Amino acid sequence: MTETKTKTCKTEGCTNQTLAKGLCQVCYDRARHAERPECSEDGCRAKARGKHGLCQKHRNESLGQLCTIGGCERPLYANGWCHQHNQRARKNNGDPGPADIRDYERHVQPLPQGATTAERLEAYSDRSGGPNSCWDWRGYCGWDGYPQIHDGEKMGFAHRVMYALHVEPLAHGMHVDHLCCNPACINPDHLEQVEPAENGRRAQEHKRTGLTTLERRQQGLESPRPEETTAA
Repeated sequence: MTETKTKTCKTEGCTNQTLAKGLCQVCYDRARHAERPECSEDGCRAKARGKHGLCQKHRNESLGQLCTIGGCERPLYANGWCHQHNQRARKNNGDPGPADIRDYERHVQPLPQGATTAERLEAYSDRSGGPNSCWDWRGYCGWDGYPQIHDGEKMGFAHRVMYALHVEPLAHGMHVDHLCCNPACINPDHLEQVEPAENGRRAQEHKRTGLTTLERRQQGLESPRPEETTAA
């Protein structure tokens, strides 16, 4: 068999495989970026995009297409917000937060230095609906929409930390199911420690019927919690 020779990038000191015009992916992108002219707006050194001669920011500004959050100059993405604020709103029930995403937790409620985990859980949850409603998390959420908090040792899921603090310790390998099917909720009355298989079964039931576990229990379609059976 004949061996195929792989060509390396012609940029001095680069040993990556070539992609186009004798350059690797990184060097090719750099060369394309360097060829682009600067924005025609005075004082702007960003690279222009398209035939209009403006960078993305000034292009959107000329068309009135900027994020509607005051102080945010990112380009419009969807629902009147930039990509960052749109993602934040999706994870926090429509609340896009302040202009600076990094200020979100400080924007929600300032806390004194050295606040305990229980104090932060209370400060960053919206309990205005009462004890039976969802307590939506207003702090940091991961890419999957689940709330996260630092418990003093490491980052963890806020609903699991809440359950361990106010209900019972978590057993190894167990899941904490949202009976309300709301990932942002940390109300301990809406949480239940279950086996992974049971958590998956409930998720499939929610997809099939459109009803949460709480709603199915209210309609008699789902067995109650073990402690409720004992109490009865």
